[in-house]
Amino acid sequence: MRFLCSSHIFLLSLLSLSIVLTSNGRSIIENQSGSSFLLHRTTTEFKNIPINNTDVGFYINLSADVDKKVDLTCMFPALYSSKTFFSSACGKFFQYQCKEPTCKEFPEQATTAEYPSFSAKGHEISSSVYLTKQDWSLNVNALYATECSGTDGEYGDGMYGMVGMGIDGDSYKNFANKGLTFSIYLDEDVEKGELMFSKDKKRALSADPVASLPANNNWHVKGINMLEVGKKKIEVKETSLIFDINSQAIGFPVSMYKEILEAISTNVQGAVLTCPKEEEKETNSFNYRPTCEFTGNVTAVPTISVSIGNQNFDLPSKIYVQYIKNVSESKGSIQFNIRALSSELTDVKNYVTPSYDNYIILDSYTLSYYYTVFEGSDREHNANKIHLYVANHHPSDGSSYVAIWLILAALAAGAIIYLGHYFKKPDTKYAGASEEGQDPLLTPDHPSSNQ
Repeated sequence: MRFLCSSHIFLLSLLSLSIVLTSNGRSIIENQSGSSFLLHRTTTEFKNIPINNTDVGFYINLSADVDKKVDLTCMFPALYSSKTFFSSACGKFFQYQCKEPTCKEFPEQATTAEYPSFSAKGHEISSSVYLTKQDWSLNVNALYATECSGTDGEYGDGMYGMVGMGIDGDSYKNFANKGLTFSIYLDEDVEKGELMFSKDKKRALSADPVASLPANNNWHVKGINMLEVGKKKIEVKETSLIFDINSQAIGFPVSMYKEILEAISTNVQGAVLTCPKEEEKETNSFNYRPTCEFTGNVTAVPTISVSIGNQNFDLPSKIYVQYIKNVSESKGSIQFNIRALSSELTDVKNYVTPSYDNYIILDSYTLSYYYTVFEGSDREHNANKIHLYVANHHPSDGSSYVAIWLILAALAAGAIIYLGHYFKKPDTKYAGASEEGQDPLLTPDHPSSNQ
């Protein structure tokens, strides 16, 4: 089923109550062709923004109020850029209709932007859109992309652009909270999640973060100095790191990628791995999600540890092992959720724009393992923090206990009513009473009204 994002959605009302059919905070209707249209969440303002996933990637909804309509726009969240862009003509992205009074073009103000997967150029526009009115509204001009390069493949199909979550320049004015803070939580199945404009301690297993990474105003982490894969140390120079919720796998610069794959191959406990060779890279088996054959029984796959200054955090096998087949047998295969990155690699799965040649790009699986808090703690000095907490995917806020007590109370009340009927003295004057004086509502032919 092809994904489509709706626009100009009329709000329905009856007796002053908004009526929508909701699913996970969204509304869904199907047209006669069977295509799904995603409507605005409701007229209620949610503090947490649903992050939804389709075959084109993770998206969030920008909204605009137009008379008595809600104009909704499906967008990729850009966790590595301050530049919001809307597509006029950009690869597979849908065309965003910029119309007054909610949108105004400035053709004389040319501008460009470079994202990890593509570059865009066009001119500036202003648009009255928001994520939630009380947390994030677009208060600075955006890029209206009239030309893009590097967007081969299906990237962006069904989306109208990208929401820049950075705080560089005047982009901090998009945030209503002075702390310039937001956080990303993805569920354990990496299917959906939430964008929050605060830190939710229930989403973390511990009150203390695993690491607090130094980040600039575009949330780029610089100064990575070492990787460790098992016992193998890989020295790193002039390498930075970003989080990209729509990255197809964890990406490493191509030279680093080769060392990592070799280190994994020689540090798997209990088995000997045979991985694709570099000369096979034309088939994508080397540079993208390589599948290695093993002999023996895999008991442990090494953790990849990333060091930044005096801090480090881990990418355990839970994040980067895609699957293991026949793990209990003497032969099988194992696939790794990693890929090589370079502007010189032509395949869309490996290509990055030149600005991202020396970057590690962490993906949605990393954002599922770590509840990630972006804190604009020192925007003026371009020195902010990204806090990583091991995610708590099974939080308990007490509501489950309340539900259990309500169920028990209802069962007790039902039992009391039933016993009251059962032990009630028969009323022989009751027209429907049997010769034995039994209430016919309790006979097999008349099931109890409490059942």
